[in-house]
Amino acid sequence: MQRKTLILLAIIGILITGYLTHSHYKPSAVICPADAALSCTQVLLSEQSKIGGIPVALIGLLAYSTILVLLLNREDKLLRWSIPAGVIAAGYFNATMLEIGSLCIWCEASHITMSALFFTHRGINPKSAGTFFALIIAGALLGTII
Repeated sequence: MQRKTLILLAIIGILITGYLTHSHYKPSAVICPADAALSCTQVLLSEQSKIGGIPVALIGLLAYSTILVLLLNREDKLLRWSIPAGVIAAGYFNATMLEIGSLCIWCEASHITMSALFFTHRGINPKSAGTFFALIIAGALLGTII
């Protein structure tokens, strides 16, 4: 049952980041409320939306796709490291959105999906919660340094 839930969450992540990747290249296609606090277009077109010229959404799409392949091939040892890396990335990207001054609801949906993957994989307990918050903080610190 847990593996099926993880697979479903990975597919949801692929759909979200696939949509964001498409919207990065075609900003007029993004469906998102726009006001002072929320603007997917502003986030997707910002300087922070790329790392080394590669859209962050595409990196997320590759991450979720990798997680799905690992799940389907039952590569549990590699999966143990790939999901925490995704959580660090979510912390990093949250820090950069604070720098932009706007939030993207689709980006946040991806971060929530990665968090759900983490807790579904590790279980909800004090140890995994501590690890999760340490990973988020590490990612956020990276986001403020880089």
